[in-house]
Amino acid sequence: MRTAYKIAGARLAYNCISFAREFVGKTDKVTVKRRGIVWELDLAEGIDLAIFLFGAYEWRTINLYKKLLKPGSCVIDVGANIGSHTLPLAEIVGDGGKVIAFEPTEFAFRKLMRNVTLNPPLLERIELQQAMIAATRSDPLESEIYSSWPLTTANDLHKQHLGRLMTTAGAVAVTLDDAVANRSLSKLDLIKLDVDGNEHHVLSGATKTLEKFRPAIVMEFAPYLYRSEDFENMILLLRGLGARVLDITRHRPLPLEPKALAAAIPEGSSWNVLVQF
Repeated sequence: MRTAYKIAGARLAYNCISFAREFVGKTDKVTVKRRGIVWELDLAEGIDLAIFLFGAYEWRTINLYKKLLKPGSCVIDVGANIGSHTLPLAEIVGDGGKVIAFEPTEFAFRKLMRNVTLNPPLLERIELQQAMIAATRSDPLESEIYSSWPLTTANDLHKQHLGRLMTTAGAVAVTLDDAVANRSLSKLDLIKLDVDGNEHHVLSGATKTLEKFRPAIVMEFAPYLYRSEDFENMILLLRGLGARVLDITRHRPLPLEPKALAAAIPEGSSWNVLVQF
């Protein structure tokens, strides 16, 4: 389903819920417990509303994590946003595990920190950094990145995925290779990657890490978000590393052929995939 259709459905649900809450004197801001995790949510945001309604954001992907990981696993979450995957991942890896989460925007990072602090049992398992993961050490920090998916209409939203740009004030730019080396990691089991078309830049700055640890990668293929050469180069990079890719929604392997993949995924849509080496 196209992202725009998903947002349209979420907007309809939000309008109904917001009206009902306003009728009884409640606002869109709420603190709730879902599946054992405490969340501070803004129901006017798409990710927040999904957690409020369904207990999690992208349940199919979170169930996949449970199959890929075990207690003691080490995970990197690139594009953590409000922690919708960071916190479930921290539950899965257990007391001996580690989740390192990167989020560049001030808006989402502030919400991420709040949600982590609301869950003291998970604090020791999570490391947060406000950072943009880049291709090279010299890459400039982008001043704004999409990290808000409001359920109210506005003129400043992306024409296709309907996100809003938010400031990266306070963030730094770092490659994944440098981030891993600086932490002297002895293992890395999984990378969750959700950066709205910048995946090629992240992976380009992570080749040493991928070659050393061969972690699974759970990521999104959304060709409409890329410049054509970036999508092609990302697929060629994965193919050069000997990757295998599985469409986790349809449970089928995908050929690592850029043009065929781009043509197979409908315009404005995305496929969540599992990359294995």
